[in-house]
Amino acid sequence: MAPPPEVSLPVADALDDVTVKVGVGGKEWTPGDAPTLRTVRLSPDGTARDADTGTRLTAPAL
Repeated sequence: MAPPPEVSLPVADALDDVTVKVGVGGKEWTPGDAPTLRTVRLSPDGTARDADTGTRLTAPAL
């Protein structure tokens, strides 16, 4: 299994949340399919929330 992609960007304040937009595929996704776009708010405490609903996001069990 390939390692997940990683992106590093400078931020003005390391204690502020960062909002990112990500394309999400899934087991059924194939190259050429348009991914589902999600806007996610990442906090310095390690939590991720859906930026639209505020729902905390958790990683699926592997």
